[in-house]
Amino acid sequence: MKPWLVRQWVIPPRQNADFVYHMENVLAVYERPYDQRYPTVCLDESPKQLIEIVQYRAADGVTIQDSEYIRRGVGEIYMAFEPLAGRRFVSVHDNHRAVTWVGVIAGLLDGPYADCVRMTLVGDNGSGHPVERPQARRVLRRFRARGGKGLPRPPRVRLHAQARQLAGYG
Repeated sequence: MKPWLVRQWVIPPRQNADFVYHMENVLAVYERPYDQRYPTVCLDESPKQLIEIVQYRAADGVTIQDSEYIRRGVGEIYMAFEPLAGRRFVSVHDNHRAVTWVGVIAGLLDGPYADCVRMTLVGDNGSGHPVERPQARRVLRRFRARGGKGLPRPPRVRLHAQARQLAGYG
């Protein structure tokens, strides 16, 4: 392994100004003091392949696990994370459509954030994520820059950490 040969935290050359603008915008949001009436919520989604492990029981009662598995589609995990309050919410869906994403936001605004005045939503570039419901007036969106890897993604970090724990690796 040669870490000095791996490029990380790179600002795309053609998008420097746009990337820096979005990065500063999101970092300014992260620096706001906590106010439960105006929560800052990070949202991310992650596809997970659903598999079924094939097992057989031998004549002597020993369970034998096959080296192959059966694919059972893909599920989408959505995680909303409010870093300043230490709260997170997870929902699992069977698709990755814009209407599902909007439903996740609506569920947050109708549920745990029903009393908030306006929620600042931090996420990826949001292509295909329109907010067209009546709750949209209560959402202020802040997106990371396209093509850049310079901003942290707290929900994605939590999703990967929990996946490792569930798999027995963490």
